[in-house]
Amino acid sequence: MNPALMTFDEYYKIVNSNEKFHPDTAYDASLEDFKKSEYLDKSNFEKLLKRVKIRGIMFEIRLNARLVKYVHKDDAGEYRRDAEKNLIYMSPDEIKQSKLKTHEITIAVFNDEDECVGAVQDEWGSVLVRVAKEYRGFGLGVMLTKIARSMEPEKPSGGFTPSGYKNFAKTYQEFVRDALSNGLYTTLVKKGEISVDKVKEIIASAKLKDKVKSTKLDVNTNDPADWLLYVGGYGDFIMYDRKLKDIYQDTSYHYWIEKMIKGATLVREHPDGNALIVQFHGANDQIKKFLMSCVLSYCFNEKMALYVDPEDISYVDSRLGAAKKQPDMKSGHKRYFVTPKASINYEPMGRAEKSFRKSFDQYDEFKNTVLEVAFSN
Repeated sequence: MNPALMTFDEYYKIVNSNEKFHPDTAYDASLEDFKKSEYLDKSNFEKLLKRVKIRGIMFEIRLNARLVKYVHKDDAGEYRRDAEKNLIYMSPDEIKQSKLKTHEITIAVFNDEDECVGAVQDEWGSVLVRVAKEYRGFGLGVMLTKIARSMEPEKPSGGFTPSGYKNFAKTYQEFVRDALSNGLYTTLVKKGEISVDKVKEIIASAKLKDKVKSTKLDVNTNDPADWLLYVGGYGDFIMYDRKLKDIYQDTSYHYWIEKMIKGATLVREHPDGNALIVQFHGANDQIKKFLMSCVLSYCFNEKMALYVDPEDISYVDSRLGAAKKQPDMKSGHKRYFVTPKASINYEPMGRAEKSFRKSFDQYDEFKNTVLEVAFSN
């Protein structure tokens, strides 16, 4: 069955014959919700269906096809068991002859950090489409639904949320657009398998409009060429993506604004005159090592030793600082005492960042956003 050979109303009645609707909150999900599901781990989705780059982020759409088992039932509808009371399962041939579904299909989309950000799953025999709220606006819902309904076009929806209905309508439009672009309608009309009037009815029902080129911004934060180093002058260093400039005033980009901060560190003077790291985080080990090098260099220039927490000592470059073999309690907590012995010249990077910022940030609104987001934790 091809949805493109039916009007929208005809196809809608097949997948939502009972006219069920649910509130949008019914299937709302965040990135954290997807992380909680072990089943949606990328390792369970071996088959790659598609790779697509959207707004600077490379996504992978992958398939998991789980073999469905069926148990024989007796005339009374009870499960049949063998002499040892084990359930008796149908063989693959029996399943095929009974025209039962052989596999339960799940399609998931993963971002460039291998996190599941959306999925089409089976929920009690119906289609369940979810996209993490942080990744809405990327067109992933339509993409997932189109693939799923290409495989199982007649599968019930189980009812629509308002946003689910919009997603279904857009998916139907994509089927019709494909049929127009690949010449399917022309071919079938010539063969006499569909009338011109029916094609016109289908196209009218799809309510197609010219696609508007997306103006949504690139939110990829993994290119070091886009990273800048803010040097505060008082032991505060922040690495951020220059694309933050394009989104920092738009609250709808809240998740991505935080992602644009690649790492930050802040030191303060301990009562004994040495330095203490009070904030330290980075998107990866490479960034953490670089920021630790900046801190060590700052301490070297300021002629201060540095207290480093045990979980962060591995980021100390031995060429820049010498750490005692064992942590002690001199700072009030268990920390390593590190003596700086050299420095890197981070000032040119700091000047480049300041020049970038001053070109548009007359009243320090951008700077304050960077500081607030970087040190909010």
